[in-house]
Amino acid sequence: MHILSPLPQCAQNFGHRFKQLQTIILLFVTPIVVLFSTAFTQPQKGPVMTKKMWIAVLITILLIMVTPATTFASTMKSNSRQDPYSTCINLPRNFDPLKASNAEIAQYGFPRRPTDNTHLTKGVYLIQHAKQRVCTSHSTGITHQLISTISNTSEENSSNWSGNIAIGYHYEAVDSYFYVPCVASSPTNAYSSHWVGLGGDGNDGGGNLIQDSIEANTNSNGSHSYYAWYEIYPYESEQWLYNVNCGDTMYFYADSNYTLGNGAYMLVEDITSGVYTGTGIPGETSNGSTAEWISERPTLTLRMG
Repeated sequence: MHILSPLPQCAQNFGHRFKQLQTIILLFVTPIVVLFSTAFTQPQKGPVMTKKMWIAVLITILLIMVTPATTFASTMKSNSRQDPYSTCINLPRNFDPLKASNAEIAQYGFPRRPTDNTHLTKGVYLIQHAKQRVCTSHSTGITHQLISTISNTSEENSSNWSGNIAIGYHYEAVDSYFYVPCVASSPTNAYSSHWVGLGGDGNDGGGNLIQDSIEANTNSNGSHSYYAWYEIYPYESEQWLYNVNCGDTMYFYADSNYTLGNGAYMLVEDITSGVYTGTGIPGETSNGSTAEWISERPTLTLRMG
């Protein structure tokens, strides 16, 4: 499976190397210019080094020692995630997903091209409604794990989950459309999440929980907060993506070892506004033993919301 785009990646690496070269030249040339200018402006007293000249020489030596190490560290950091979702490229106007390659689709944050006509039509619809890509996120400290009391192969009772869990197959991907629910102003300090995921039910062989969706909350002052998020539990807590509005039409998608050869991928798109996030997490996978569609009362800093 080829998901990297050689031309954009090469262009990106060239730009990165050029910036490094500029930095090295600037750091080396500056003290050398100071050294020679100082030498020419001092009275000619033979081969005597002035204090300013010694300082310039020492600065040059230190920069020669430090710059290769920092350049190497920067290079290692930039190459730590060589996947098409590690850079943020906005979708161009009049982009035609039917004519685009898998690599081109991936560089704009969308999942691997579906092979069947039904899902292909859905993918085209999502790309056509996408307007603004969001690539930043931050942790909220919220987690979305199952708190189960009774378990068997057909039914479970839980104090925080309600919904459907599919078992009995190996699931590669899960997706769903739904509206952002409008929450009441009372009671306050009330929190709710509505999400799709893979591998969340440990009672039926689940592993890492790959999930994405929205949070709809009533805060302590009666105000409301609605936002999109994703999470890979227990690898990381909920990651805030962007705000959404009550009543917006949302689409959520998550897969494991499908879009990325060894990793998770998640797409969260607000179809109403056109804002979307498509992100890949290399190395973090689900065993696909379960697939979930859940409404949840999330756990907030070890207390129930």
